[in-house]
Amino acid sequence: MTPARHVGTVLHLCNTESIGYVALKAISVSPTASVVGVTSRGIFLHTPSKQIFFISFESHRGPLTLNTTHTLTHVGQTVQIIDSYLFIGDAAIRLDTANLWQPDPAPSNIVSLPTRIATLQHFLNRAATLRPTSNAQNPKSKNPKIPTRLPQSPFRNPQSENLQSPISNLQSLISNLGLGPGLTPSGDDVVIGFLLTLNRYGHYAHNDLFIQESKRRTTTLSACLIECAAQGLADERLIRVVDCIFSGKRNDRALDEMLGWGESSGFNALKGMALAMKNFESRNEQVVSLSNPPVNFLPNPKLHSAVIASAFEPSHTPEPSNLAD
Repeated sequence: MTPARHVGTVLHLCNTESIGYVALKAISVSPTASVVGVTSRGIFLHTPSKQIFFISFESHRGPLTLNTTHTLTHVGQTVQIIDSYLFIGDAAIRLDTANLWQPDPAPSNIVSLPTRIATLQHFLNRAATLRPTSNAQNPKSKNPKIPTRLPQSPFRNPQSENLQSPISNLQSLISNLGLGPGLTPSGDDVVIGFLLTLNRYGHYAHNDLFIQESKRRTTTLSACLIECAAQGLADERLIRVVDCIFSGKRNDRALDEMLGWGESSGFNALKGMALAMKNFESRNEQVVSLSNPPVNFLPNPKLHSAVIASAFEPSHTPEPSNLAD
């Protein structure tokens, strides 16, 4: 059993700027986590309950993201979560300083379907001209977005180069889960954009099917992101573009920021948004934005630090122990 750590044993003490709702749930019930991926932008952690969350050194927020003010340069394999601190390597991250991040409610000023399609087409045309070049093709890239070290699980899929195309219907979307290159396989990114669009502005009937199939077909990270998308949750960059489409705003900056989500994930998520819009078009569906947030949301998008701290009270925190695998 690994001895419990305390703040006096660390070299660096840093604050948490914000934390996503799903990440908060994961770490409030887990005494330990393990480092499963290290990137130039942050660190992926895996809990015993098979939940992934991301310690980000950047400002972009999301349901699985914990944003910190300090770039960690030394990390250990085992992470301890004790009281309101997350101990990783030679640092302790204070959790009770965070604002709980949740997306704002979907805009109510939804434009007509032709206007939405025209806005989407504008984004697709722009994205085609800005499609990212992989680091393998661009050896001069100074900001690699793929992890410097990753195990086979939960990120790699042995069939990751066999992406089927084109993706045109529900069965094709499911068949492509786990397939394609990238930290999250390309087929999964398309599904994330597809589900986010349908659930941000309503409720998609086949959410449970995608959640179940993702757990069977793809990586733990992708399955977590797909489950979030089925709740209308995603990185704020994706949500911003979906909202632009539905409100008819051709915000190129929002699109460019979304295209920076992963190596090619933002580009593939945009494809999924286009498929979702095609779904609306084929059914001539009238979209009404949700006036109330999903049941998983807490009532206040920014909680006082004392409320978050209550999730880490010692009485609710099991004794730390080694992570078995």
